[in-house]
Amino acid sequence: MTNIIMAFMIPITLAIIALIWLIYMERKFKQEKNKKK
Repeated sequence: MTNIIMAFMIPITLAIIALIWLIYMERKFKQEKNKKK
C-alpha cells in the first residue's frame, strides 16, 4: 500500500515543483523585460 502511494506522490510532487519553477521563471523573465524598457 505504501509503495502505491509513493509511486503516485513522487511524480505529482515533481510536477508541482516544475509548475512553480516555470511560473517563477516566467515572472522573472517579464520583470527583466520591463526593466530594459
